[in-house]
Amino acid sequence: MQHTHTAEKCPRNNPETLRKIASHFTASNAGKHGVKLLADWVNPPAHTAILVLETDVAEKAVSFALPLLEIGSLTIQAGATWEEVARQHLGQ
Repeated sequence: MQHTHTAEKCPRNNPETLRKIASHFTASNAGKHGVKLLADWVNPPAHTAILVLETDVAEKAVSFALPLLEIGSLTIQAGATWEEVARQHLGQ
């Protein structure tokens, strides 16, 4: 999942928003939403964040990411590990 926002909407400009996002996007909070947060990466100068989530249904990932829609956009894509792709395509 990729999130982007404008410089004007950047959470770094609003300590309350930054605290809200930082406390929301944690492994323990993700678990409360039925989501496993595998990784997150933020590039502040580019106003971009990447979340790698695991869940049984996409709707849970979308619901978990809703706070980001308050400040920008989301692009959601399903994915797999290299091991999973190889197993599927090589019949292993």
